[in-house]
Amino acid sequence: MKKYRIIFYLDVDSKNMLDNNEINYELKTIEKYEYCVIKKWTNSLYQKINDDNLLSKLLGSEYQEFLTFTYRVY
Repeated sequence: MKKYRIIFYLDVDSKNMLDNNEINYELKTIEKYEYCVIKKWTNSLYQKINDDNLLSKLLGSEYQEFLTFTYRVY
């Protein structure tokens, strides 16, 4: 079965919450802005789910306010 990568870029303000919940992430700077980058692996790209709902399903709804953008990778 093929695994897919879902990459979430969250605002750096989510850092403390991610640390408190022991969620692995890495800090990445893109064009002077810093993001918390979280990589998840799944068996499906969830093409019929929007980014906010996908984030809720894989991480939890409490992170929706921090979501900047999402990549779905084959």
